[in-house]
Amino acid sequence: MTMTTDSRQASNNNNNSNNNDVDDDDDDDVAPTGRRHKHAAAKCVAKPKAQLSKLKRLALRRAHHDLQFYVAAFSYLRHAQLHWDYENLQKQSVLSAELLRYRSSARTVLCIVEEAINGSSRLYAPSPQKHQRHKKLSLHQIKTVPREPMEKRLQKFKTPLVELHRQAVLAARNQPAAEPSKPHHLDALFLKFQYMEYLKHMTQLLAKQRKRDCTSSPQQLATRPKSRQRQQQAA
Repeated sequence: MTMTTDSRQASNNNNNSNNNDVDDDDDDDVAPTGRRHKHAAAKCVAKPKAQLSKLKRLALRRAHHDLQFYVAAFSYLRHAQLHWDYENLQKQSVLSAELLRYRSSARTVLCIVEEAINGSSRLYAPSPQKHQRHKKLSLHQIKTVPREPMEKRLQKFKTPLVELHRQAVLAARNQPAAEPSKPHHLDALFLKFQYMEYLKHMTQLLAKQRKRDCTSSPQQLATRPKSRQRQQQAA
């Protein structure tokens, strides 16, 4: 119930910012290049939403993995945009501030999912004789995506996010850095749209799952802890 309310609130907080005009450039070339870039962005960004839409129940660890990607993507894209802002505008742009809000939203939902994973692990803890084995498994229940595969996935954006992020970090440390280039405006648009769609699918899954749990018979509910315990042991 808490996950549904908080994730829905995070989704609603970004609805207004999702409609803002954040790019001052002309859009004369959007029509010819937009179609080509749409396929590249969709291949990278839409993957979590496509996987989530096929599920009948919300898999917490799958959602935790997907949300890490959104946090990293918003963070890298914001650092690249902010570096360009300070070099050319000497201030934070509207887009940089908006990406910061989206990153904060993704982090909030990620923390909620982590709390749910920890709560379900304590709720369906194994028997005392298996406590020592469970203690070893608990250290690996929440997995963090390593930087290398995450950055490999981020390289599929139109903007070279990994390189621009590295240059932004060097500039923040007052070290020599290359002149920043402006991130492609379609990257931010597709990323924001797909993130909002992901939250939408997540809240819909939670609503259906809660409805099924409320209408299930006591006998069906009594068998679920054993099945969940077997899934945790298999993980």
